[in-house]
Amino acid sequence: MTARATLDRDGRWRITGKKVWVSRLVESSAFVVFFRAPDDQITAGLVDAADPALHREMVEPFGLAGWSWGSLQFHGVSFDPTADLIGAAGDGLGVFRRHFSRFRPLVTATALGAAAGVHGFTTTVLAAKLTAGALPRIRDNALITLGRTHAEITAALLSALTTSRLAAMGHPSADLSARLGKAAGVDVAYRAVTDLAPLLGAAGFQRNSQIAKARADLTGLLYADGIHDSLYRSGGRSLMCQRSPVAEPAAVQHDLMSAGHRNMSQQTRLPSSR
Repeated sequence: MTARATLDRDGRWRITGKKVWVSRLVESSAFVVFFRAPDDQITAGLVDAADPALHREMVEPFGLAGWSWGSLQFHGVSFDPTADLIGAAGDGLGVFRRHFSRFRPLVTATALGAAAGVHGFTTTVLAAKLTAGALPRIRDNALITLGRTHAEITAALLSALTTSRLAAMGHPSADLSARLGKAAGVDVAYRAVTDLAPLLGAAGFQRNSQIAKARADLTGLLYADGIHDSLYRSGGRSLMCQRSPVAEPAAVQHDLMSAGHRNMSQQTRLPSSR
């Protein structure tokens, strides 16, 4: 959190700092910015994209073609705390979590939709080749890939839909589910397209191929909206915090052993034959 606001003599704030990996640098008319207010609390606000103290550094992404991307530098950008705040002052993290608990499932569903499109296209092409006699049969490894990727895409999509419902309800688990679901869902989509592309042969690796474009865009989503290692790590940290206060190691070991004994006891009670 390098962006900070200082109090000016006219009562306005001046934001200084830098934001990296920002989408739509050129297209946007305003930016939602998270920064530390003069009282050091994380706050969210709206900054005019035309402010002369706002400077852009463009970066060309791999994949995600179609809009601008890069970093923003704030050199004393003027900010009116009476009109430009989003949420209450100091509620920046709350605004962030509420927004991304709704946004990340949409990103995940978009990625999975691309993978589902590649899956449907691949299945159609293979079926057509089989019907036309271009293939004598569909090999087992291809059938396994089709079945596994279909199951993984479907499961990840159901998870994204569940997260969207949790977010709409304002459920406290929505934020964690959105973070882990986005990382896992995009991983599933990327892996599915990567595994399906070879089933189409060299045609799937042409530069102008929609399969190649989908694969490049999905690669971009591995780092856009949070690098996946960071999302998984933050999810793991949240899961550990949910378990605090931490139980004594001896008590944990005793609970695990007790649960194991109960499990074994239940498994040895075989139903009588009829």
